[in-house]
Amino acid sequence: MARAERAIVFVTSILLLLIATPVWSAVEKRSLTDTDCIKCHRQPAEHINKRGGAHKTELDCFGCHVAHPPLGEAVIPECSECHDPDDSPHFKFDNCAACHNPHAPLEIDLSVVSPIKPVCLSCHMDPVRQMERYPSAHAEMDCNECHQRHGEFQECLECHSGHSTEMNYADCLRCHSPHAPGRLQFGSSGVKSKLCGSCHSDQFEQLTDNHTYHAELECVFCHKRTHKVILSCDNCHGQPHDSSMHQQFENCSKCHKGPHNLRN
Repeated sequence: MARAERAIVFVTSILLLLIATPVWSAVEKRSLTDTDCIKCHRQPAEHINKRGGAHKTELDCFGCHVAHPPLGEAVIPECSECHDPDDSPHFKFDNCAACHNPHAPLEIDLSVVSPIKPVCLSCHMDPVRQMERYPSAHAEMDCNECHQRHGEFQECLECHSGHSTEMNYADCLRCHSPHAPGRLQFGSSGVKSKLCGSCHSDQFEQLTDNHTYHAELECVFCHKRTHKVILSCDNCHGQPHDSSMHQQFENCSKCHKGPHNLRN
């Protein structure tokens, strides 16, 4: 190549470099936004837009993904960078992604992890207290045997036969707590005598055949709050007979056939 040609190539190269340098600098300084991310990462963007929870409202993409190859390798951060293990026992567990999708963090599939109970009980303390205080077969089960997904549950009658064919899930909850099923508690209303009669058929038949005021009462009027509680007759009736009779017959059932059948 002649000297003149070499000089032209050299000068041209210098000019091109001078022209390209401002353009490259402008590209290098340009800030990326979430609208840039969605151009390639459409599905994660759609997930977080619909189901992102606080990951959507409190963060943008760059709140977690601080770098992108090839300029950086810190693509996916550790959850503990935001969720400090010192803030909650729940944050001390490893492998967060086994339950949580970071783009839909509150849609939790519990069926894929076993055992899951230690993780669940790190947040749900009230069920812990109930199961410890009132042991039952339910307390021995893993949480995902009833809770396949977070916030969802199987209804009692999906596993258990009802006391009667007429019972529904709401009826079960009138007496039973799923985390302490052996502890039967109920209020003074809402539990119809017919439900009690599903198990206590003899007493229910006596009560329905009774032609006194007791026949108009629901079972829970006398058996208040807790299963097997029996009030003394004088709670309502005082001592309707003279004192000598009450001294001689301390038990009302000596004369009366019982609270479910008062005919004597």
